[in-house]
Parts: sequence; structure tokens; C-alpha cells
Amino acid sequence: MRRHHLLLLGILTLTPSKVLAVPTYTITDLGTLPGGDFSIGSGINARGQVTGRSNIAGSIPHAFLWDPVAGMRDLLPVDEPASPSSASVGNGINDNGQVTGWAGDLGVEHAFLWDPVAGIRDLGTLSGEAASYGNGINDSGQVTGTSPIVAGPFSFNSRAFLWDSATGMQDLGTLGGVESRGNSINDNGQVTGSSEIEFIGPTHAFLWDPTTGMRDLGTLPGEGNSEGNGINDSSQVTGTSGGHAFLWDPVTDMQDLGTLGGTFSVGNGINDSGQVTGQSTTADGADRAFVWDGTGLFNLNDLIPPGSGWTLQGGNGINDAGQITGTGIDPGGQTNAFLLTPVTVAEVPEPGTLALIAVGGIGLGLVRHRRRQNA
Repeated sequence: MRRHHLLLLGILTLTPSKVLAVPTYTITDLGTLPGGDFSIGSGINARGQVTGRSNIAGSIPHAFLWDPVAGMRDLLPVDEPASPSSASVGNGINDNGQVTGWAGDLGVEHAFLWDPVAGIRDLGTLSGEAASYGNGINDSGQVTGTSPIVAGPFSFNSRAFLWDSATGMQDLGTLGGVESRGNSINDNGQVTGSSEIEFIGPTHAFLWDPTTGMRDLGTLPGEGNSEGNGINDSSQVTGTSGGHAFLWDPVTDMQDLGTLGGTFSVGNGINDSGQVTGQSTTADGADRAFVWDGTGLFNLNDLIPPGSGWTLQGGNGINDAGQITGTGIDPGGQTNAFLLTPVTVAEVPEPGTLALIAVGGIGLGLVRHRRRQNA
């Protein structure tokens, strides 16, 4: 074999195929409702619509729906006849623009379902008394959350529920204790949340299935507690255990997602690609929003335009397009909801690959030079 063939073979052999992804995001300030100075984005759907809460004059929180075209809308204005409540919060939104959360005065809050056409619907409670809170909603309009049941005179135990327009509110039970809460629901009707595993005992994340019931997802090794906060249509769950964010998978079980250098992290939202967003402390104890993409945990503040003036403190929801909502401090020092939209990811060769490509170019140049000399 000729030497220039060996040179080319060596170049091709040494050149690695791996490329590095460089994710970046644009940032949109979702603002506040009129008179407010604070907002949090809690959930996001496939259309980039966001729900959460914003205070209004008097520091009263109101649930909102933010739309890329229409901006922020108060879902429960105080002058709306169907909503005499003084406060409300939006927690979950589906791809039809339906929102769930809670509304009411202190101590008498009720879970609601808000629909763009039908408006607001009170979902009631499990016991007919006390309160209820809607936390997650799927594309069928099923809602999960928590509502107390009567445990005795003046005594209540909180329970995870599943609400359906046909069957009403269903108690999902527990893992052996007396209390549970539902946090998120997927399009298969599966619910995740947390439950006591014994009376006044540790709480574990669960996966509730309409057919098989409630399954204990366990904890990270050596930890006593866990909670599931988000679930996707592949039954993957994210949450926290022992102060660390986790990803639970039906095949690979529970994986520790680590931190941004600090001691605490929590996974809040997950999309159908298995990307997770949440919050983590850094080495200096600061709260920062993160995204986990299967290769590692990334500080979202490092992935937005330099000089934006934003400090992203927590990610709460992520859709299948990779858009993220959460809360942060805007350039004016106000805590506001944000929307991150990923810029087309550039595939950039690793530095070592660039060097080898350069060597390859030199080698090819030498081969061509020799060919010209021998011609």
C-alpha cells in the first residue's frame, strides 16, 4: 500500500464521529397581570401557551393563561360572575388550552377546570367538605390533584384524586399510609405524586395506573423519601428523592440526575423525549433553573443570550418542542414568569476533531503536491 493511502487511512481512522450539541434559547418575559409585580410559569402545552399565577393589585394571586399572540389573560377576574373567589392559581395546561388549578378564599379553595369555550368549572371535593387543588391535566381533560377526606371529627387526610367529566372525583388511595397527593397526569391516564407508605411514615413517589393501581417507585439509594412531580406518555417520571432530582423509567428504574454543584435539586417537568427541567442549587447555594437532556444537567443561565439581564431560578414545565417555562428575576429585579424557546441546535465538531480535520487537510495537500510532481 502506498504511503499516501496509509496517511489517508490514518486520518479517517483517527477522525472521531462524535459532535457536540450547543443548545441555546431565546427568552420571553411573560410579564404580569395589571397591577402585579410577580408571576410564575407553572405549565406549558404544545402550542407554547403557559399557565401559572400572577399577583394583581393588593398582592392577590390570580391564575393566568399566556398565549404567544394574545399575551397574558386573567382566568378568574374578580368581576366575573362565575368566579367570586379572591385568589386563584393555574398549575397545569393541556394541548386544548384547558387549565386546572385552584380558586377560592382561604380554607375553601376548590380545584377548577377552565375551558376556553365553557369557562370555569368547580370540580368539587372528595368529601363534599374542605378543599381541593388541581395540579395536572391531560389532553382528555382528566385532572389530578389533592383533596382531603374525612378521617374523624374535625380531622381530614389529604388524598390524591383523579377527576373525569364522566365519573367525577375518584380517591386514588395510598401506598399504605393515610395521605397522598397527585401532581401530574399523562395522556394514558397515569398519575404520579407521593404517598405515605405507612401511618405518619416516609413518603414515596408513586405511579398510579387505571388498570394496575398504585405502584411504589421507591427512592434513590439510601434515601427515605421521594416525590413524583412530572410524568410523560412513556411513563417516565421526574421528581426528587433525598434532595436530588431523579428520572424514573419503567425499564431502568430510578436515576439520580445530580445537581449544578450544590446539595439540592428537584425535577419538575418532563417531556416525551425524556428531557427534564427543574431547579438546583449551585456550589454557592444559589437557586438556578436547569435542563437535563440525557447527557447531563445544564444551568439554563448559561444557555440564554449573554447580557440578557435575567437570572433563571427554576424551570417548571417543558413541552415536546423543548420550550421551558418557570420563574426568574428579570433585568429590572422583578420576579417574573419566562418562556425559553430553543434555537436550532448547531452540531459543532469537538476540538480534537477540528485538529484532525486540519491535519487531514494538510495530508491531502501533500498527496496532491506529490501527484503533481510525479505527473
